[in-house]
Amino acid sequence: MDKQKKRGRYERIYKQLAELLVKTEDPNARMASIIAVLHHKMDYYFWTGYYFLKKDKLIVGQYQGPVACQELKKMSEFVGLELINKKQ
Repeated sequence: MDKQKKRGRYERIYKQLAELLVKTEDPNARMASIIAVLHHKMDYYFWTGYYFLKKDKLIVGQYQGPVACQELKKMSEFVGLELINKKQ
């Protein structure tokens, strides 16, 4: 995808999310909306979602895509390694 097309896509997504996110203050609804938009508008995304750091583990939150690991142990998986390293 060329830079101009990519920029246009990002701008449309940003606008769509800005319009959606003001409709509720609920963080779960907002996260679900962000995931849905990104997953369906970015055709090269395989999995879209969140992991939350809880008690030294990454716990899967809302997502779209194939079944995900429900729990990732600290420092034993590649997902979130950067986040964990920054917190130490």
